[in-house]
Amino acid sequence: MQIEKGAVVRLAWAGLVAFLLATSGASAQDEDTAQPDSNATEETTENQPEQTGEVGNETENQGTADEKLITAMLEDAANYKSSYEDSTALQEKKGRQLKKKIAAINKKNIGRTIRFSQIYVYDVEAEQSITKYGKTKARSIIQKLRRDPQTRELISASGGDDPRENPVLALMVGLQLMACKKCMAPTGRFEVTFTFDEANLTWHKVVKVVESEAAALRYKKGQAYAVSGQIVFLEVNDELNVKLHMK
Repeated sequence: MQIEKGAVVRLAWAGLVAFLLATSGASAQDEDTAQPDSNATEETTENQPEQTGEVGNETENQGTADEKLITAMLEDAANYKSSYEDSTALQEKKGRQLKKKIAAINKKNIGRTIRFSQIYVYDVEAEQSITKYGKTKARSIIQKLRRDPQTRELISASGGDDPRENPVLALMVGLQLMACKKCMAPTGRFEVTFTFDEANLTWHKVVKVVESEAAALRYKKGQAYAVSGQIVFLEVNDELNVKLHMK
């Protein structure tokens, strides 16, 4: 069975994040009876997906405003972003500082309610979660990687042996879990991934979990919706690209 490389990375990361950050219990409150509205209004108590109108200058400006809600959370994190002009020692120092900053950003924003007036559906996928067997397998993989001199050196150079703070290690473990049929299982929920412009030119993403297939299928790829919910965690890479997970 062939799996798109991007999908492998997303699934591997999502599976390990669910294990390491204990977010697999997050859930949305979307009702199966919800129908998309023709205009963006305040969300109803049913949290139905709110489809917005046609794209124009006004809505493009709104997309920029929505994206600023995320970039504002990064505060001064850009000060710790490495440059090709930095020495290895300085890059390592900035890397440590950035990890601490990202941890502080998450601590400050987790649980916060946020609303995006117009973001676009990038894709809708079944949510995968790591199983009890998978958690045991993940710990075994990490121990094995730590014992290997070559991978130990790579792990050390990319951020240390804590997978919660080292995306390279998290990805290495997650990719190995992909080959394990007993390690991952669908939760019955679905992840709706949004981007901030129709052409998907921005790197920032929003991921919202919905409770059922019926609710998930009401989101149409490429269409714009008003979306709100509580922040579960922010996934931030070294380039300060953010994937905001919400419920």
